[in-house]
Amino acid sequence: MKRNKVLILITRLNNGGAAKHAIILSSKLNDYGFESVLLTGHTESNEDEISWYAKNYNVAPVFIKHLTRSLNPLFDLSAFISVYSLIKKHKPDIIHTHTSKAGLIGRTAAIIYSLIHRNEIKIVHTFHGHIFHSYFSGLKTSIFIFLEKLLANKTDSIISISKKLKDDIIDKLKIKNDDKVAVIPLGVDYSLAEDYKSGQASSDILKIGMLGRIAPIKNYSLAVEIARKLKSEKIPAKIFIAGGGSSTDYKNFSNFNS
Repeated sequence: MKRNKVLILITRLNNGGAAKHAIILSSKLNDYGFESVLLTGHTESNEDEISWYAKNYNVAPVFIKHLTRSLNPLFDLSAFISVYSLIKKHKPDIIHTHTSKAGLIGRTAAIIYSLIHRNEIKIVHTFHGHIFHSYFSGLKTSIFIFLEKLLANKTDSIISISKKLKDDIIDKLKIKNDDKVAVIPLGVDYSLAEDYKSGQASSDILKIGMLGRIAPIKNYSLAVEIARKLKSEKIPAKIFIAGGGSSTDYKNFSNFNS
């Protein structure tokens, strides 16, 4: 029986939810009868790279030399040629891209390949966050939105990890068919975690948890402000913060005094 081939493309395997999701997805697709290959670029010098996480799931990523988060016309062209060559080599039934740079390069390569070889590839793209504000400068954001509008018309299915993000995607990209955007929250694999055994919890202490990549876009400073406010109001509370991030992010976060 023929197994459907899926190429999963993500910009880089940095310590964050998108990269871990792509790794788990590639592993589970293989378990469910697909033939999945994970393609990825390289992290930058100040980022925490997690190819070790892929090994936990028996996933062997194919690294693309010049695929990076930063914009570089020559590197981006080289990455495009590499992705196109890998599409030509694997002849996938589906290409599933994740994050902005990989989404732009991967979908463009798949569209051009389908036109030249008359071999249609189903294109899926997952928005793990947004490019509509906070990440880039105003000019870069405008360029990305323009390109995303063009690619959205050629994308068979768009996945959003939340209803709010879906609404933003439909609004900013002017998508007329709401059904084209599906909301699929990120799955969490607890199989590698130890069972949590709690002790006697004190009912008079407020406990707040915050889990995610430690980066400015996640607004961890708000958790610090909440802690300060609770302390000033003499409200017994504990705030638990956990997450990976770059060395720069950790340094910036450590500058806060709660």
